Amino acid sequence: MKTLKIIIILLLLNSLFIISKAQNTLWLLNGKKIAIGDYQINKGYEDEEILTYLCFKGKTKEIELESVFMIINREGRENIFYKQDSLLENYFTIEQMQSYVSGENSAINNYKPWWSTTTGFVIGAGSSFLTPLNKLIFINNFNIYYAPVFPIAYSIGSGICKRPSTLKISIENPKYADDIYFMMGYKSVAKQKRVKNSLIGGGLGIMVGIITAIIISN
Repeated sequence: MKTLKIIIILLLLNSLFIISKAQNTLWLLNGKKIAIGDYQINKGYEDEEILTYLCFKGKTKEIELESVFMIINREGRENIFYKQDSLLENYFTIEQMQSYVSGENSAINNYKPWWSTTTGFVIGAGSSFLTPLNKLIFINNFNIYYAPVFPIAYSIGSGICKRPSTLKISIENPKYADDIYFMMGYKSVAKQKRVKNSLIGGGLGIMVGIITAIIISN
């Protein structure tokens, strides 16, 4: 037992040591920020540029350089890799993209569409009762394979129709109240999170609904 405790303590100390070395910040174009250690640029397949970096777990990882916006080093200097290039569909200027990525990051950290998960769960669970697995059949000859149609339809509708208001985003981020690119980035990630949460809730709802239907039918 003591040996196990010692091993756990050593692992924790090792993690803290690695984290203390990871003083660079990798800023991706999808809005994610990652604390990293040393890094270098390598040539990959067909001379594609690859960023190789040390992550906080002590492992070395790779990512395509075209997915990176910039790296802020331990001295606070910015090394920007993003370039405005219509051939790469990079239409924004560096300043515009920085605002856009900041909006994405804000949504990643602050936007919590719990109601999408809840509604998706309710719809998924309800659709499961429209199957011949139990005696509570509301629609005859309804196949179990049709059950996912309802939560999927809700997820698509939620992603298209429901958006966080600009006013709400402005209140949360007053510094970017008049920044349309920040708003675009925030809403883009918010849409993705709504769809993802709706699908997760719908999937869980279907499983719970089927299990409940089987129990009731027996």
